[in-house]
Amino acid sequence: MGPPHLPPLHPLLSSPNDDVITAMLSMKDEEGQTVPRPEILDNLITLVIASHDTGASLNASFVRHLAMNEDTLKHISED
Repeated sequence: MGPPHLPPLHPLLSSPNDDVITAMLSMKDEEGQTVPRPEILDNLITLVIASHDTGASLNASFVRHLAMNEDTLKHISED
């Protein structure tokens, strides 16, 4: 049994450029077939993990910057 048929996106309601999930659901493989849902899920999990790592690194850099720059910390604390 093959993968379930996915209805096409309604052109007036959504676009492949609206968000990441819609873009992934709109992807086609080399043969023009819809990408299998397990592959889309794997890609989304990778994206979540990568974005978490990026956010964590950014937060750590921000805290380090504040710790090393008392004037910046004081300015932010005033706001």
